[in-house]
Amino acid sequence: MGSTHAVNTVNRFVFEALSRHAARPMQTARDRTWTFAEAAAAIHGVARRLRDLGVKPGDRVGLIAENSPRWLHAYAGILAAGGVVVPRGTDIGEEELGHILDHSGCEVVFAGTDAAAARIHGGRRVLRLDGDDFPAPEAPSDSDLRTYAELRAPDDLAVILYTSGTTGRPKGVMLEQRNIAHNIRVLPPIVGIEPGDLWVSVLPSWHTFEQTVELVGVACGCRIVYSDKRRLRDDLREHRPQFFASVPRIWETIHKGAIDAIRKRGKLASFLFDASCAGSRMWRRGNPLGWPLHMLGRRLFYGKIAAATGGRLKYAISGGGAIPPHVDEFFCNAGIRLLVGYGLTETAPVVALRDPRDNVISTIGRAVPETEIRISPQGTIQVKGPQVMRGYYKDEELTRNVLDADGWFETGDLGRLTPKGDLVFVGRAKETIVLSGGENVEPEPIESALLKTGLFHQVMVVGQDRKALAALVVPEANVTDERIHDALKRCTGVPGGFRTFEAVNRFAKIPLLTPEDGLLTQTLKMRRNAIAARYANTIDALYA
Repeated sequence: MGSTHAVNTVNRFVFEALSRHAARPMQTARDRTWTFAEAAAAIHGVARRLRDLGVKPGDRVGLIAENSPRWLHAYAGILAAGGVVVPRGTDIGEEELGHILDHSGCEVVFAGTDAAAARIHGGRRVLRLDGDDFPAPEAPSDSDLRTYAELRAPDDLAVILYTSGTTGRPKGVMLEQRNIAHNIRVLPPIVGIEPGDLWVSVLPSWHTFEQTVELVGVACGCRIVYSDKRRLRDDLREHRPQFFASVPRIWETIHKGAIDAIRKRGKLASFLFDASCAGSRMWRRGNPLGWPLHMLGRRLFYGKIAAATGGRLKYAISGGGAIPPHVDEFFCNAGIRLLVGYGLTETAPVVALRDPRDNVISTIGRAVPETEIRISPQGTIQVKGPQVMRGYYKDEELTRNVLDADGWFETGDLGRLTPKGDLVFVGRAKETIVLSGGENVEPEPIESALLKTGLFHQVMVVGQDRKALAALVVPEANVTDERIHDALKRCTGVPGGFRTFEAVNRFAKIPLLTPEDGLLTQTLKMRRNAIAARYANTIDALYA
């Protein structure tokens, strides 16, 4: 088998790693750890069971579950049987779940819980990840692992991943073996991943970002520690990871926790911290006068902030959305090397990542190897490379709308390229607010400016087809209406550095938005259409 094939299938990366790193720890969940050899046995058991159930190469197999060691055992077992993984989380509604399983043609489905299994209909065979019917482990031979590694070709489908986007009905993104394998191959050299490095996993494994992170970890002989939002702080301190990949909202939460802890120490601590941050900003921008204050921050604050992540991070990685500039700057000041990346489900996902040797704040990276990025005349980001999907399953028209004959994928995101090739995120074309006067407004920068005040937990700017902007806000505890009005006056419109028509003068308070109520994605992005529909009367009242 040629070298091109050897580096361009997920199967090759995963099953060669299982053999090469057999004695290393691979996964830890609570008080149990699996070695690569033990995981290989669990995966082999899954593959054998699927073949006994009649699963053939190319057959679709559902995986409706949250992140856990068994999620990865099931995922790799499906690939070992030659199947195509159709993953999704257990939070999904019954109608959407039925659509995904019917549309993809899944006859066998792994379910993470009894509750998820109870919602799977249509006579499908259901295997529970947490049940006695999960396949028993069985140690594979070297020959078995070689067979699994060589089973699939680069252009075979590996995954059909139904988007959990902020608008519209989920689309089945077809990712070939080579699409995902490209990320597994090119990312480790950029950030220096080595065998034995430890990752903490907190995002849903079915999401393309976390899925690729875990596969990269396995392929490189790393150990994955499974955490959740409740245990994350303790797990970071206890396990001291070399890498931690998450989404902007998690980084914002860590930032807010650190700031709150400093503010509670009193006015002097707050003054010294603010002065230190100002000095760090000056020094980073080439002004040597900032150096003493930067060093003061290192002595009093920054080390403790780094210690909260375990103090051993090679790199922190942020993806799945734009990170607010003040949060980005905060981690840079603290000496935590935060690499922001950019990608989409349709690109498996990474197309850009900040260069560790020239980590430019407020950008979302440079094109990763073998990838081209350009800006269309309309200002949207377009991408071409080995990671770009085959297309949308059973939807040729939609595929043609975003993927041209030359292989350029239209992301629908607005951006610009700097002279160095760094990509700057401007907004999402599909989220642009068009006021009744014809003015176009990108809501995210305004929302970020308001979140930076620390007065809000969540903000969504509204105003489509209206004369002016308004906002739905989830304020922090004990924040008065007067303080909200003051923040809107200071941070939006001309005083906030925006245009006159980008002023927000009206607001309505709403309850906390969560993935469970269907108003956030699992990576904590706002589902703007769903929120606007849920609070349509509230929005109308703002303009009454």
